[in-house]
Amino acid sequence: MGLLRRLRRKLGQWAIPGTRAGKRGRSPRADGSGAAIPARFRGTEPLQPDEAAELGAELRELWKSITTNLAVDRQIDPVLEALEERASQVRGRHYSEWMDTVDYLCGCGADDEALCLLLECVDAAQRASRVSGWAPAPLFTERAAGIYRRREDYAREVEVLERWAAACPSQRQKADVTPTQERMAKRLRAAKSLRAKQTRPKGRMPPPSQPTKTVANGIDG
Repeated sequence: MGLLRRLRRKLGQWAIPGTRAGKRGRSPRADGSGAAIPARFRGTEPLQPDEAAELGAELRELWKSITTNLAVDRQIDPVLEALEERASQVRGRHYSEWMDTVDYLCGCGADDEALCLLLECVDAAQRASRVSGWAPAPLFTERAAGIYRRREDYAREVEVLERWAAACPSQRQKADVTPTQERMAKRLRAAKSLRAKQTRPKGRMPPPSQPTKTVANGIDG
């Protein structure tokens, strides 16, 4: 009961338009105790995408500590969905709706504009992943990395790929790594190799390995 009261106080600070739990604006009772999450959260300011990501991540962590309770699940699920949707916004639209625009800009040779939009979508995908608990959608990261690769800007390619990897939930075992994560890790390794070659001073070869000394019958070879 104490946890649900904490959730109610926290969520009540924010305005999340369109979130409801139960019918006719009433919240179903979570455990018969009367401690229920509000049907509609009333705040003084609209919830911003960054705030939605922060609140959603916090709510998900609190949810993990709740013993399985279907009544609580029914109340929290719609809230997390609303927070994830809000965290996903880019220029008033869900980030996934911008890919056609990216394709158009790239087709016109407007890589600068495309990259700017892609990086906003990368941010949104990573915000949404904080709420959902899943790895961010990789497509926008890959497209941004592709532009950096064409520009031979390997340092920024590495940076955007490392950001994606850091936003993924940690894997306890190697078997838990998804094919997408393996593909992105392979691309990151390639980008790091290209960056290393690019930053190596021209005309300078890697230092040779130290020659080994062999001894045969007490005589240096």
